[in-house]
Amino acid sequence: MKKIFIFYILFLFISGCGYTSLYKNNDIKNILLNFDIIETNGDNDINKSIISNLKYYSDDKVTKVIPVKIDSSYSKSSISKDKKGKTTAYAIVVTTNFNLIEKDGNTKKIIITEKININNIDDVFELRSYELKIKKDISRSIVRQFVERIHVIE
Repeated sequence: MKKIFIFYILFLFISGCGYTSLYKNNDIKNILLNFDIIETNGDNDINKSIISNLKYYSDDKVTKVIPVKIDSSYSKSSISKDKKGKTTAYAIVVTTNFNLIEKDGNTKKIIITEKININNIDDVFELRSYELKIKKDISRSIVRQFVERIHVIE
């Protein structure tokens, strides 16, 4: 009986707290565009991930094609070291330049930069896989920001 009472009280508090999903009213996933990747330069892992994530927002039924050139750069620098001089933390910075080519030959440039700090991992293989995961996550964030900016421009 006591468990049912606690469950009932807990249910009342949770249902009445006004919780709504953070992305419930987000229209970004309903945006459909058609991207034509003309050229990619820079970090291959990031470029592949960006192209893969752009496919999520692409639809072949959309008649307006947006030609895009992608230039990405990846840098990893030491931000702190221990007493022995061994790096304990890194700063990872990914900068991506999107050049949108318009019909009249002009280009619009969208530059997106993401920065993240990570702690060093002693195992080199584990550190490399962690960096790849971070690259994918940052690429997803960059694509989301890019599509939002395209939506504002259009």
